[in-house]
Amino acid sequence: PGLDGFTILHLSDLHQARFGPEQRRLLAAIDQYDYNLVALTGDLLSCPVPYDFAPIAELLAGLKSPVYFVYGNHDYPRARFLTADLTALGVNILNNSWQQQAVGETDLQIAGVDDPNWTKHYPQSSFNTDLKKALAGTDPAKFTLLLSHSPGILPAAAAEGIPLILCGHTHGGQIKIPLLGAPTTASGKLFDPLVQGLYKEDNTLLYINRGLGISGLPLRFLSPPEAAFIRLVRA
Repeated sequence: PGLDGFTILHLSDLHQARFGPEQRRLLAAIDQYDYNLVALTGDLLSCPVPYDFAPIAELLAGLKSPVYFVYGNHDYPRARFLTADLTALGVNILNNSWQQQAVGETDLQIAGVDDPNWTKHYPQSSFNTDLKKALAGTDPAKFTLLLSHSPGILPAAAAEGIPLILCGHTHGGQIKIPLLGAPTTASGKLFDPLVQGLYKEDNTLLYINRGLGISGLPLRFLSPPEAAFIRLVRA
C-alpha cells in the first residue's frame, strides 16, 4: 500500500539524440507530469557514432532524481567513459545489482541486470547477465522493480516472481508496416512477439518502451519516440 500511486518515468534508447536545444522539447513534454523516480533502460549511446555525453547530460540536468540506469548493447564498448560521466552526475548504475529506495514508510527494491542480448552475442564479455546476483539479498516480501535493456530476461524473471520489469531495446520495431506490424526489432527476430507495450507471464508484468532515438536506418515509421510513465497501484 505504501507504493500506491508511486510513478516511474521510464526512458530508453536515447542513442545520443537531441530533441531541441538542450533537450527542451523532450523535457517540456516530461514536465507535464509528476513522477517519483527515473528508470533509464540503456542505449544512451550509439555505436559506432563518436562518444558524445552532452545530449545525455542535457537530459539528466532536466530530470528529477533519483535516476537508475542499466547498460544497453550500444553502451558497453564505451562503458568506462559512460560510467564515469554518469556517476559524476549522481546516477545510480545497476550492474547485476540492486538498491533500496525509501518511499514513505516502505521500501522499493530496484534491481538491474546486464543486457541479455549482449550476453547472447558476446558470452565471453565481462558484462554478462546474472539475475541471481542482481537479486541476491533482496527481500521477497518487498516490491522489486527490475530494469533490463532487452526483454529476453522475462522467462527468468517470471520464474523468480519479479512483479515488474522495464526494458527497451526494440525501438517498437522502429519501422512498422500497416496491418503487419514490425517486421523485425533490434533483437533480430522476424515479427518478434515482444515489440512494445505491456506483456504478462505468470505473475510478472513486462513493459517494453519504444525508446527515444534511432539506430540503423535514420527514421521511425508508425513507431514514435516514447517517454513512459508507469504508475504503481494497489491491487
